[in-house]
Amino acid sequence: MYGNLYIEMKKRELSQTQVSKELGITSRAFNSKMRGKHDFTTSEMFTIQREFFPDKTLEYLFTKN
Repeated sequence: MYGNLYIEMKKRELSQTQVSKELGITSRAFNSKMRGKHDFTTSEMFTIQREFFPDKTLEYLFTKN
């Protein structure tokens, strides 16, 4: 699980649906990636960081815990 990403999404009141729409994937696919069952692509990671968390590093957001 990407705990830091989850926490930051909650802080900013972002839903998985909002983020998944920005990525062009389903909420189910996003949920699977959040749980670590599938990997985020590099492009998806950059998009999440750029569009939603420009003040956070990729390393911080995508550390698995």
